[in-house]
Amino acid sequence: MTARGVLSAALLASLHAAVLLACTGEPVVLATLPDADDGPRGRPAPRCVVAEDCAPGTYCDRRACGDAAGTCKPFPVSCPPDELPVCGCDGVTYYSDCLRRASGQSAATPGECGENARTCRAPADCGVGGACARLGGSSPMSCGPDLVGTCWVLPPTCPPAPLGDRWKECAPPPPPGPPPPPPPCRDTCSAIRDGRPHFRALDCGG
Repeated sequence: MTARGVLSAALLASLHAAVLLACTGEPVVLATLPDADDGPRGRPAPRCVVAEDCAPGTYCDRRACGDAAGTCKPFPVSCPPDELPVCGCDGVTYYSDCLRRASGQSAATPGECGENARTCRAPADCGVGGACARLGGSSPMSCGPDLVGTCWVLPPTCPPAPLGDRWKECAPPPPPGPPPPPPPCRDTCSAIRDGRPHFRALDCGG
């Protein structure tokens, strides 16, 4: 008998037993289906320890940074422009979790990286595709050439951001004379991509 015949016979036997047991009023479980883990056609996704364990077009994704192993997941085809930062296991803040997955980085926690953030003074400190976010506090006094930044990964093009924080470039003290016009406000993505120190804008006018 083939494997398919054995399986069919077992299934018929279980159905026959279910009909008999149903007369007792007890609940009957015919089958338990395994949870699909993003594998093709419901099959479990391959397990991995390092990125090299995964096939081309996939990466090793862990549920938490301390996990010894993960599962191979496909890279996203495209990412929405939403600004929902997450902190990757590498200490880099990703503009969205989709960008974290597109970078092949395992696991993340919601929000920007905190004490574990990878620091920088220039984009080169953040590796290929990284940006150095030199964002200070809400006062120009928090600016300065020595302002240390944190590494981010941004979308290829900063999307329109009608909401969210606004930033102004840290400008040197103005020379004597009439005050210059205030620097323009920038959204978070644009301020980071600019690369220069910025402080949080409390008033953008208009």
